[in-house]
Amino acid sequence: MCMKKVLSYWLKRISISLFVFCVTYTAMAQKYVTCTNCGGTGIGMVTMTGSMPCLLCFGKGKIIDAYNAGRALGLVTNGKLALVQGNYTTAKQAFYQAMDECEDGLATFFYGVCLELGMGIEANPNAALAYYKSGNSRGEPNCKAAGCVRQQVKPYFLNFFRVEL
Repeated sequence: MCMKKVLSYWLKRISISLFVFCVTYTAMAQKYVTCTNCGGTGIGMVTMTGSMPCLLCFGKGKIIDAYNAGRALGLVTNGKLALVQGNYTTAKQAFYQAMDECEDGLATFFYGVCLELGMGIEANPNAALAYYKSGNSRGEPNCKAAGCVRQQVKPYFLNFFRVEL
């Protein structure tokens, strides 16, 4: 019974540490801009006894660039919508814009799929593989899988979106 309590205690500690690590890593992966509240100084308010750190950036002088994070998500969503509607040229343009401007890994995957299947662009499997490798270097798991099993992407993708080429 005592061993179960010890094991339970350590599992909780490890899971909390893993959660904190994942949140920290995710926050570090975001693009940062200068804090608009303190102007990048990290000082929020000066008092008679000293200064308080900025409440927006917590004294770091940088905050996460929410505009670009939301922009990439919006462009990828618009591209998916265009794919489902059969507007492949618009989808390809949305994915390319998200990939180019926001360096989004998921957009890189979808652009590679458009290249491989010839959706809105002439089919080029070798260029698609290069985009899959680029997305894999950005940490996109779909690109890693597509690069490994490139021949199986077409039936999977066609079944998922139920589109006909």
